[in-house]
Amino acid sequence: MITKKLTFDTEKKSDAFLRWYEENQIKTKDIDTLKKLYSDYQYKEWLKLNPIKKYTDDEILKLDEDLKKVIIKELQHLSSIGIEEYMVEHKWKEIKEFHIEHKTTPEEVEEVRRLMWSPKGRSDYRRIEPELLLTTDDADIQHTDFWGKTDYRQRVVDNKFLKHWNILRVFISSSRHDGAIGRQLHYLVRDKRTQTYLGILCIQSSLRNIKPRNDYLFGGLFDKDKELRIIELKNSLEIFDELTQIANQSDKKTKKLQLKKLKDLETEKDKIYKESRRIYKKVFGSGASARQLHMANGQTIMGTQPFSRTFNGGKLLALLCLSDQVAKDWETRFGEKLVTVETTSLYGEKEQTQYDGLKPFWINLGEKTSGVTVIKPSNDVYDHIKRWMKRRDPKSYFRHLREKNINGQNAVRETKNQLITKTYQRLKIKDVVNVYTNHKRGVYVSKLYENAEQFLQYKIQEKDLIPQKFDTSVSELVNFWKFGFQGDSKKSKNQKLLDIANNKIKHSNKNSPAKVRLQYLIDKAKENNQSHIIEHLPTDWYGQMQQLTMDESKKLYLSGVGR
Repeated sequence: MITKKLTFDTEKKSDAFLRWYEENQIKTKDIDTLKKLYSDYQYKEWLKLNPIKKYTDDEILKLDEDLKKVIIKELQHLSSIGIEEYMVEHKWKEIKEFHIEHKTTPEEVEEVRRLMWSPKGRSDYRRIEPELLLTTDDADIQHTDFWGKTDYRQRVVDNKFLKHWNILRVFISSSRHDGAIGRQLHYLVRDKRTQTYLGILCIQSSLRNIKPRNDYLFGGLFDKDKELRIIELKNSLEIFDELTQIANQSDKKTKKLQLKKLKDLETEKDKIYKESRRIYKKVFGSGASARQLHMANGQTIMGTQPFSRTFNGGKLLALLCLSDQVAKDWETRFGEKLVTVETTSLYGEKEQTQYDGLKPFWINLGEKTSGVTVIKPSNDVYDHIKRWMKRRDPKSYFRHLREKNINGQNAVRETKNQLITKTYQRLKIKDVVNVYTNHKRGVYVSKLYENAEQFLQYKIQEKDLIPQKFDTSVSELVNFWKFGFQGDSKKSKNQKLLDIANNKIKHSNKNSPAKVRLQYLIDKAKENNQSHIIEHLPTDWYGQMQQLTMDESKKLYLSGVGR
């Protein structure tokens, strides 16, 4: 039994459930029982409009075989062409369907294209004044707790900005727009002076299964020297066995001592792992005590071109994810203090990403994700999967795609990935063809508080959090992006940041990210006998695909994927 209040989003379904709860005079206040009741109630209501059709064994077999053929054909096609070409194919289909999917006109798309920031000269970055425009399709949202107390939170609606965000997401990126999970803050990043777009951000709920991040924040890291000692002991024991066998003499005492040392180290390692897993399960559990509510993921961090390529604009956007404005919006909108932000690099094979060189703000954990992520099929195939799941397992279909939790959010996190994974498993697709991307990504974390990991490990309370020494105001983050550790001139060093970098981090480059990139382009232009780099800058925009065939699109865009 619990005493804390349980809140419900006051959508029609929730209101109906509350009436049902009262009419049936349900007495329980146990949160797990209430969740089960709410889930069962929603499913029964859904079944009224979606009656289950019974299939014969032969019909079931045909449904399975038909979908299996479609999925295998798609995955075999991917393995034959490579990920870059596959991405262009997905982008081509996405662009072709964009106006219907997002209810836009060609004129609106062209308006956004013309609103992208464009430099007129080499020093234009100095005059940029970024602002973060929070876009949302929410209005006044009524919140009613389980005991009937109601309040309202106002949400400013600007459909124009929301539409502009979606247009930019699709037309400036080579990756497919698959949406985000859980809580989401969408930002248009705009230059105040020119009123033109510098890029877009989406800050969403933290992802669960990022091992390097979990080890770093939840205490799963094992001492590197001890890790090496385990390897050395195992190797020495193998050599020891070989030598004693050759000499035909045993040294049980020495071997016993080495085995004990190895066992002690492995026991210590196992203990650390088990404790970190315990914390992980608690962090990503349910209820108000789940610390995942204080963690966010930079799901979309994309700059417009040529801003990003000319002045390292992606680094500016990465910094703005950590701004006090984002933290304030998170707390205002969702009610929890934001403590950490994480992200992963899009193209994991690259040695350098837009998140590198931003210490102490972003920390490269130095270890990549496993790459064990299921390959997402095209939207057409995914539609096949959804139709198949609805017929074969309506409860799973409902659970993944329709059910809401007691707070009005999707009951299942990472819905698309989970539904695809479940389908691949049931049809035993991996027995026939590879189903994983094997695409490893770099992992980056920013702690907004010095003792963030202690908070996430339940060792301290929110009141004990210690703010970072570096300033996360938008203005200071912008200044760092423009002028780096040295400040606007060598006479005005940002000594506070410089001290942090010198004391804690081996930071080889103390110059401005924007300046470094600009100087590189100037030097490159001189090598190519180009008088002015601004005249030779490409602007990535996939709108042209609407008039091209897929083969024509590949010829034009394939070399730019992930650039």
